Amino acid sequence: MKHQYKAKKYWSALGTTGLGNYRLRMTQRYEPFQEPTGTWTVNDAWTGRPAEMGSRTIVGMNQHDAEELADLLNGLNAQRQEAKS
Repeated sequence: MKHQYKAKKYWSALGTTGLGNYRLRMTQRYEPFQEPTGTWTVNDAWTGRPAEMGSRTIVGMNQHDAEELADLLNGLNAQRQEAKS
């Protein structure tokens, strides 16, 4: 539940500056998110929870690593989606 709240807070922080930003964000399943402690998490926008790789939750990272991993996961997700079509 704690992480779902943070994900909702993240989405609401995007504001209402137009639907374009919202749609752009919705195309990205995985997003880096800074925790109140200063560490970074990769959130799964589809579940509202921290992303998982295998049995490991992706939390406690630095910003650079979280951004790199989110990019990698989004690329893999895009490939999976293309393979389904």
